[in-house]
Amino acid sequence: MLKDLKELYCPVCGKLIVERQMIKKVKEGYKVVSEKGKNLGTSKTKEGAKKRLAQVEYFKRAKQK
Repeated sequence: MLKDLKELYCPVCGKLIVERQMIKKVKEGYKVVSEKGKNLGTSKTKEGAKKRLAQVEYFKRAKQK
């Protein structure tokens, strides 16, 4: 499992997100998981998983407003 801090830009709003990434390599491709281990989406490519992670972070922040 990849757990490292990297710069990631939200594809929706363009803001910089610096978060602990939770991208796991699986047989089908890459899986985005929560810190609790829940599946938040799968993708065939690592770039697709990064995009999904950005979406999750965006909506997590949108609910706080």
